[in-house]
Amino acid sequence: MITPRIKPSSLWCHQPGADLFVQDQRQAKLGGFIANLAAMDELIDFAAIAARVDTACPRADRSKGGRPPYPTEVMVRLLFIQSLYNLSDEDCECQVLDRMSFQQWPRSLLNRPG
Repeated sequence: MITPRIKPSSLWCHQPGADLFVQDQRQAKLGGFIANLAAMDELIDFAAIAARVDTACPRADRSKGGRPPYPTEVMVRLLFIQSLYNLSDEDCECQVLDRMSFQQWPRSLLNRPG
């Protein structure tokens, strides 16, 4: 007997035969990433590290124009993400563009006053 092909429906988000626990596992893993970032926020004073970096390596004068640099604290946070997840520069950029948790963690700094 030949079984009919099941055409995936655009209205049904979960494909038949898929593991029902995949979404739960994905959410748990994402929760782990968010927990790691929250723990880093509690343990590490990124503002102090950024101030020390700015003191040790002052930035060039941008009065003549050009694109403004990213805040030092954001760059320090991205360096920690690279170290924590063993990412290259290109992989870190790709992950920050892809993962919402990585986007919100450094981006929240850009909205802070001061």
